Amino acid sequence: MGKYIKVKTQIIIVNTHEILIVTILYKILFGAKIIYDIRENYARNVRIQKVYPLLLRPIISFIIRLKEWITNPFINAQIVAERSYFKELPFLKNNILLLENKYKELNTSVVDPKTNSAQVSLLYSATIAESYGVFEAIELAKRLHEFNAKIHLTIIGYCAKIDDLMHLKDKIKDTDFITLRGGDHLVPHSEIVSAIKSSHFGLILNQPNKVSDEKLPTRLFEYTANQLPVLCINNPNWINFLSQFNAAIEINLKHYQPESLLVTMQNGIFYNQGDTNISYWKSEETKLLQLVESIR
Repeated sequence: MGKYIKVKTQIIIVNTHEILIVTILYKILFGAKIIYDIRENYARNVRIQKVYPLLLRPIISFIIRLKEWITNPFINAQIVAERSYFKELPFLKNNILLLENKYKELNTSVVDPKTNSAQVSLLYSATIAESYGVFEAIELAKRLHEFNAKIHLTIIGYCAKIDDLMHLKDKIKDTDFITLRGGDHLVPHSEIVSAIKSSHFGLILNQPNKVSDEKLPTRLFEYTANQLPVLCINNPNWINFLSQFNAAIEINLKHYQPESLLVTMQNGIFYNQGDTNISYWKSEETKLLQLVESIR
């Protein structure tokens, strides 16, 4: 509240449920306009994820949803990060904007060595965690490397769980064709973009998850904006998005032949249809500015 009063803000974009109540109090006292930026289905996440003790999850989930219902009449507009939230969130009002986490091009000069590379570069660029498919990426790279020694996997990102990081390092300790960048520290986004631009295939191999299956991972926008072909598990939402550009090779991790997959990767023709400009942030930026202007 103190910072709100100091700044004397007229429009507040709230991007977490924790500060909804105090923001509403500020609005009652000083008349600010409020936009609720809903980045997650917070109540559902608490119920499903194993962050809190089992008996506390339904209580915490109920409190979060109750706050969202109670504060809803005071909200001037809402932003949702995922299309699926339109059917998942019962408290949504009429003034709702879908604002996807698309790719914002950086003003950096990146040399693209793909055409002259002696390697077939695979890329895992995401939060490094078991649930995000990092170990599936390692196993896939190892199987492909058995048939093609040019295969190289780069894993780039941050790992918050020490157990996952130790397991990861153990998995790759005897390999010279898997490189870890980051792990115990955050990686600048410019380095991730450089890795995308210099890779041949991106990997999206997340394990099935009720929280994320209907979401479009940020990597989808980053990869398609840079026209990086994707090896993707058979998630209908992700495959449908990639199919509009002919950008994906769908893979069933339980049933695939490495030799056949390598042939498909080598002979595939990608990004020969669709308009990848829709993966850029520019269109979302315009929508956000229009929303802010509409509630002034």
